[in-house]
Amino acid sequence: MVIVAGSRDPDSGDYRFGLNAALSPPQLVRLGSRPHPEHLPQLLAEQAHGWIADFRASALYRQRMSEVLIRRCIDILG
Repeated sequence: MVIVAGSRDPDSGDYRFGLNAALSPPQLVRLGSRPHPEHLPQLLAEQAHGWIADFRASALYRQRMSEVLIRRCIDILG
């Protein structure tokens, strides 16, 4: 229902996340340095559009799960 792939530029510290299966079309979200977790929903709302809603999950569920997975990626990437 949601696929997130993340990367972090070691020089600038910028984060990039590819979002797929939750948006149509798949999109790239660019974040500057490590965002505060409270700001992530707003940053995602500004950059990601076209959340999919179908019989598997609502658009809101896919958006929230994308936030969860992005937070996990940020923790792993440092």
